[in-house]
Amino acid sequence: MKPLLIVALALATVAQSQTPLMPLTAETRVTTNADGAVSAQSVERIQLKDGQSAEWRKSASLTRETKPGCAETTETIVQSAIQGQPAQTIQRTTSREKTDSGETIRISEVTRNALGKDVGQRVVEETAQRQPDGTTSVRVVEQGLDARGQLAVQREEQRRIREQGATQTVIENQIRTYDHLRGRFDVTAIQTTDIRKQGDTTRTETTIRRAAGDQNRIVGRVQTTETKTAGGAVQREIVEYGQGLYDKISALSTGELKPKRKIVERRVQNPDGSSSLTREVFRLDVNGDWKPVPPNWVGDTP
Repeated sequence: MKPLLIVALALATVAQSQTPLMPLTAETRVTTNADGAVSAQSVERIQLKDGQSAEWRKSASLTRETKPGCAETTETIVQSAIQGQPAQTIQRTTSREKTDSGETIRISEVTRNALGKDVGQRVVEETAQRQPDGTTSVRVVEQGLDARGQLAVQREEQRRIREQGATQTVIENQIRTYDHLRGRFDVTAIQTTDIRKQGDTTRTETTIRRAAGDQNRIVGRVQTTETKTAGGAVQREIVEYGQGLYDKISALSTGELKPKRKIVERRVQNPDGSSSLTREVFRLDVNGDWKPVPPNWVGDTP
């Protein structure tokens, strides 16, 4: 079992649909209180067109052990109104419970607008179990508000994690989403992730397939290279590949994926104990060169 990997996957499920991608800088400070609780504060800033920076999002969290093997994190995220994005506050509670054979994570979110009105709710529950063959099976159930304003299951994931030696991990992930027109769950994506470690460098490649008739088409690939330096800094480069125009409009895929976007993140530990993150986002221009996106750009998907 790799608990940190499981937690990261759970948090990514929540973050992907809520966080627009943009170039930014962030500072985070983590402290341990006298009672053992861990508090964290983070401030994210983006660059405006005039060259000035603006505070875009602040978050504060507190993590404490509720009983042996169980921990709860309460977090408040305040997002400013910028580039058409509404001002909002997210209240998130994450509970973790470890067992002899696995771990259960439950994430509950409520989003409120600038007037304090609830505008969204999400509940994500992830259960990981170690299997007799040494693999780990993970089930993720995500709930959101339906047309009646009631919480209903909207997305499910089934993951199988295999550790192949000390330096390689393979994750197979099947994603099902609810089709409101048909009134049923359909498989909408199949992802395979290969993680390889070599010294201070970790390389990850994820391939995304989607059903097209009786075939699964490769529609995307994400390659990530993460390197740790002797001083404790971490640099992560993410290159996203997507379909060309012909593949998107044709049932006959050429299978050729085009690089669409590159994200470069650098995290360093400061002398005062805080950490700093910078993120740059690049897209290919007509000449095939990576160019930084303009300031105050909220991002899109490849």
